[in-house]
Amino acid sequence: MDRICHWRQQAEQIHLNRMWTEEINETQLKDRLFRQFCQLLDRLRKENDNVYRLLSLKEQWALWLKSMDNKRQSRRCFRLFLEEQGFICDDVPQDGDSFFHSLSKQLRGNKTSDEVKNELIQHLIDHADLYPQIGEEERHKAAAEALNVTLIIYRTDSHVPHVYERENPNQNCVLGYEVDLYYFSLRGRSLFYCESKSPRQELFGHLKNFLDRLKKEKDKLCKQLATPIIDHDLEKSFTIFANEMTKNYSQENFIRNPCYHLMEAEKLIKDSHMVQYFSIIMGTPSMD
Repeated sequence: MDRICHWRQQAEQIHLNRMWTEEINETQLKDRLFRQFCQLLDRLRKENDNVYRLLSLKEQWALWLKSMDNKRQSRRCFRLFLEEQGFICDDVPQDGDSFFHSLSKQLRGNKTSDEVKNELIQHLIDHADLYPQIGEEERHKAAAEALNVTLIIYRTDSHVPHVYERENPNQNCVLGYEVDLYYFSLRGRSLFYCESKSPRQELFGHLKNFLDRLKKEKDKLCKQLATPIIDHDLEKSFTIFANEMTKNYSQENFIRNPCYHLMEAEKLIKDSHMVQYFSIIMGTPSMD
């Protein structure tokens, strides 16, 4: 009985801690975001008090908030899953090069993220016939080939790791991937994770002056290999959203819901009919 009471107290303490550290903070954050949205709404209403534009703004706000919430929930569940698998998540800079930062971290700093990127790009240039298009799969396969590693990637859209295997790899690299957004490094015990073989220091000489053709190709590949620059800070994300709404509010294509266009057209037609009706009345001579 004492043990059961102890377990219950522990469970209650965990629940209370989660309330204080997560749930209350999240509620306060959403309250701040709502107040900021009300200020944005009031500002844009003064700019153009069009009911359908304001309705469209509210719709886009709701969709944005839902997408942010889904991303946060997905990220939280994914991290919990990885912890259950025995991994520790090591975050890297969210600057669009998270894939290269994560690989550099897996290589224990023997290569910088820029060196990893340059090797991958050079591999793609040298084997352009094998990579007619640069997508997600091509990025991963090329990285395994260029670095001679077995690449193991856990993804938010699958609980089964994607493995890009080499016959005689220098080591295994294990990454987490929030699909289409962000890579991060994983370490710890797992069936698919093992320590690397003895690291070998390699010296690479990179040409400083590429031909113009190769330079253009490299810049193009950089853009294709980049992941989005993201920020998990909702308040910063809302600032970006608010700036985008302010910029687009006066544009013709701001209203995305076609029903609003139909409703606005119907209102204009009714208003025009009323104008014609009153003009006829006003122009009709008295019957006395």
